[in-house]
Amino acid sequence: MATVEAHPKRLKLIPDMTKCLLRGLCPPDSIYIPSTFHSRSIDPRYGRRESGEVVRQDLVRCTSVTNPCRSLKKPPKGLFARRLSTVAEAECNRGEKHMRALKSFTFDSTSCFRKPLRAKLCRRLGILVCSALAIAASLQGGVNGRESTSDPGSLGPYAVGHTRYLLTDTNNGNRPVSIMVWYPADPRSVSSSSPPAQYPLDPFTGTTYLPITLSTDWEPLGYDRAYEGLPPSRNGPFPLVVFSPGFTDDSWMHIFIGTRLASHGYVVAVTDHYADCQWGWSPCDDLLTVMVNRPRDVSFVISQLLIKNWTQGELLFHTIDAEKLAASGHSIGGYATYAITGGDNLVCDTLYPALTGSDALPYPASTCVPTYPDRRIKTMISLDGSSWGMRYHELARISIPSLIMGETVDQSVEIGTLSGLPDPTQLRDWIARPHAAIDRHDSYRVDVNGANHYSFTNYCDGAKVFFNLGLITSSDLTAWLTSWPCANTGLDAVTISSTDEHEVVTKYMIAFLDIYFRNPGANTWLDHWILTPEYALTNTPTVQFFDTERCEAVLPDNTYFTYRPYQASDKCDVAQKDPTGWFAPQ
Repeated sequence: MATVEAHPKRLKLIPDMTKCLLRGLCPPDSIYIPSTFHSRSIDPRYGRRESGEVVRQDLVRCTSVTNPCRSLKKPPKGLFARRLSTVAEAECNRGEKHMRALKSFTFDSTSCFRKPLRAKLCRRLGILVCSALAIAASLQGGVNGRESTSDPGSLGPYAVGHTRYLLTDTNNGNRPVSIMVWYPADPRSVSSSSPPAQYPLDPFTGTTYLPITLSTDWEPLGYDRAYEGLPPSRNGPFPLVVFSPGFTDDSWMHIFIGTRLASHGYVVAVTDHYADCQWGWSPCDDLLTVMVNRPRDVSFVISQLLIKNWTQGELLFHTIDAEKLAASGHSIGGYATYAITGGDNLVCDTLYPALTGSDALPYPASTCVPTYPDRRIKTMISLDGSSWGMRYHELARISIPSLIMGETVDQSVEIGTLSGLPDPTQLRDWIARPHAAIDRHDSYRVDVNGANHYSFTNYCDGAKVFFNLGLITSSDLTAWLTSWPCANTGLDAVTISSTDEHEVVTKYMIAFLDIYFRNPGANTWLDHWILTPEYALTNTPTVQFFDTERCEAVLPDNTYFTYRPYQASDKCDVAQKDPTGWFAPQ
């Protein structure tokens, strides 16, 4: 018999139990986990240690390397006896008959949810135990009789349909707004005559300057297949994700997100923003004007797609669930995501564009306006989002589940250098800063090792498509791929492949959305497991995962916050909530 002992500083129950259950690492005879853990042994980065509280875990036993869960009795009803989250409790009860390894799991004496930090810990503890057991069961035949076909790291069960719209916002100066929409379709509706999806490179000018690319142009590079105008699946309505690209970027730079999420049961609308300086012939607004228009475009897209959803005869009729709306974006599109969910009191109060030379002071008077949150949005996902456009207290107003993905702290300093920021180290925490401000139990941060700012797009793969279409020469292609942001050497180099990066991005996006939109076709157990630090440590070496920024460090005053620069470290850093020089005096 082997015994797993508690580390004096870390709660070891979860990682060791999941190894036992998921990886078959228990010896042929048995493995036991000690029955009592005191909260004073909990990782000190959670900020406090409550004396007297005891977390009890009955003995858990694995009896076989090949099937550790087969021989033990079914757990009793009410797997979590004390105030675990409704989601965790419901899901554990739902999958109860498939869980064979856990005899009981209870919390003794003290309410889990009296303190926010303990609430998060208890939730993590409960969900991980439940998820670990249920994943083992689902791998042996599914949950509730349903085969597991929705691994968020793989192509989903739906075929992917595509359509596009060019609309006019009459309430914003007759501003054009282009949308590319991917949606779930029935695989049986695909035939040999189904046309490939059409992806215009410049939707505002059509084919005047550039051709329209097809799904078949991207598929040889590993992109998921999509078809133009397929009938949407009747399994809907489906959640809607509205995505805003970065400044000067186009919707085609996020094909990988649209296709992969749609295959898992999501409608994805990627917006092309007008006057965004995309091409040499495109109109070009200043950056502050772009920041004003971005959130307004997103709200307009939501409204227009919901109208189509409610209009008989439209392709998307009854395809969108109006109660399940998510906002997402990259770079300045990430700023739009923060602003539309938390609100920006005054867009023109950020001095960052002037510091980097993007815009000159004084800014246009038309940019000194507020942006109000759109309360229809229920979750948000930011990809390397420009948090420098929001004050800390504005970010702290975000009150919905959030997933914040981006570069590592070290890579962020390099992008600060490239941006011309006088003190590049001020950008070190630009991904941790919004996560620290939001500070909710359902807020997560994911740093991707080896990624740079444009790794969250398919910009570099676009060079190969352009070359294959004869739009650039071989020397152009070489220059494109050996200079920033595609180069794998030099400042802010990208050392992760686009295939691996795109898989990480969509995997975490899908797992997060599955949980908070309760996607009925999802492998919920696996989704919960993915959204844990332990999963990143044992399964995804390219990822550092954080569910809190709280750690032990001395703060100079209340204008500073703590954050964790590295997952596999107890290091705790501090930074200014609103860095010096980033915002106009209030």
